[in-house]
Amino acid sequence: MSLPLLLVLCFGWLWRLCLWGWFLWRLSRLDLLLILAYPDHAAGLKFVSYSLRAFALLGLALGAIVAGMVANRVVHAGAPPTAYIHGIVALVVCVVVLFSGPPLVFTGKLRHAKWRGTVEYGALATGEGGQFERKWLNRTGSIDESVLEVSDFSATTDLYQVVTNVYAMGTIPIDFRNLLFLMIATLLPFLPFALMAVPLDVLLTKLAGLLQQRVASARANFLRTNRCLRRQW
Repeated sequence: MSLPLLLVLCFGWLWRLCLWGWFLWRLSRLDLLLILAYPDHAAGLKFVSYSLRAFALLGLALGAIVAGMVANRVVHAGAPPTAYIHGIVALVVCVVVLFSGPPLVFTGKLRHAKWRGTVEYGALATGEGGQFERKWLNRTGSIDESVLEVSDFSATTDLYQVVTNVYAMGTIPIDFRNLLFLMIATLLPFLPFALMAVPLDVLLTKLAGLLQQRVASARANFLRTNRCLRRQW
């Protein structure tokens, strides 16, 4: 009974994923008010990337299924653990492509918005920069302390900061941190599998050696600092 139940759950989540993708596609067809200088560098659309965190639980479940199958073959069939590295990598790639695919429907709209913002904000920055240079670089008189009270410098700096956000805008509304969270959740069930591939005594020996190196380095730095202080004293 477990296999039909598992298939029902998988197809149910696949249906939800299709609904989510269809909703985002319909949303991308609308005339959206995109803020080109938005701090998220995605014109205000990077919030859709948080859906990857919602799918992290499903990635964890898929990783547990594959990890259980691999561990069963390694323990009972005597298969080498390194023989399934490609399968694990393929699972992570499939999960990332499957769950990060729906937000990519905004790529075309973001590409067009970035092109428009580069042209419009670039012209604005060029005009403002030209006026600033004509006013302050072609002065014949001396500049005194009163120039610090002029708002031209701060206004130009603020404008260039806005233009920098426009130029730094990406065309993919996916945050790398959310993508990394999904990958870690998918790989988490393979942690016991990794411990099976690397013997525990070897792992402890390497950790002990690394800890000894850290302690020796810290002790050497302490002694070196102590000798320098004594010489100065």
